[in-house]
Amino acid sequence: MPIHGSNALACPAFNSQSIYPALYLGFVTFRVVIRKERVVATQCLPTPYDKRPILLFMFQGDTINVFVTDDHEAVRFALESWIKTKAGTEPPFINLVGTSSTGEDTLRSLKTIHADVLLIDVQLADTSGLEVIKSLRQKGIGNDKLSILSMTGNENVSVHDILASGANGYLSKAESGDTFIAAIRWIAQHPSELWLSSSVAQQLVVIDHALNSAGITPVERNVLRLIRLPNKEIAELLNISEGTVKNYISSIYQKLGVGSRLEATKFAAKIGLIPATQR
Repeated sequence: MPIHGSNALACPAFNSQSIYPALYLGFVTFRVVIRKERVVATQCLPTPYDKRPILLFMFQGDTINVFVTDDHEAVRFALESWIKTKAGTEPPFINLVGTSSTGEDTLRSLKTIHADVLLIDVQLADTSGLEVIKSLRQKGIGNDKLSILSMTGNENVSVHDILASGANGYLSKAESGDTFIAAIRWIAQHPSELWLSSSVAQQLVVIDHALNSAGITPVERNVLRLIRLPNKEIAELLNISEGTVKNYISSIYQKLGVGSRLEATKFAAKIGLIPATQR
């Protein structure tokens, strides 16, 4: 499952001729190879935590049908304007088939509206956009080849949570209209791949570097990502014993040089592994 991004991640964390092995997200490990500030090769290795289906569909039509969900009218208007002005000059053309301001209406609408790509805000007024994505995937609502791009203007969002929900990618609302159009076209044509904004990809490299430097193992990363939860809940989510969770937490404390759950949580939030504040 390769990963692609806008202007292929021309950011300080990525140096020309560099290779970043195994960026681990808990449910998926991917390898990114960068040449001259652009991604040229990637490899994705699913882990036991990856429950998402791998879609083997390649978009072949002349028109990509897009549905937009955002609780801000201005955002919906901007996206509609971008699609009308920027997506009609070359195939595949992009057609806006519907918009919604709520998660409930989105789930209802996609039962009857054929969409190839869903653009959905992470934080909606009535529910979390991630819960909508999970429902779409679990209940099989809408086009079974539907690609989903989540978007947010709030950087205090866990990229892991976004991708684990079943989204095919993530876009910051700070991106340009051209980037949104490019992302829509890309993900419609490559639904088994991932699209990440350059800032997000940089964040993943920072996380990976910090955890690798501390010697945190892949399983310990999963525990650290859930550190705000009680040990019993962590054990249930990771399908391990509560005693094993305690052992992992003790190991994490030792490797990070901290003495409490609060300190471990602050470290995880500082490097971007978890949101700075609990939602």
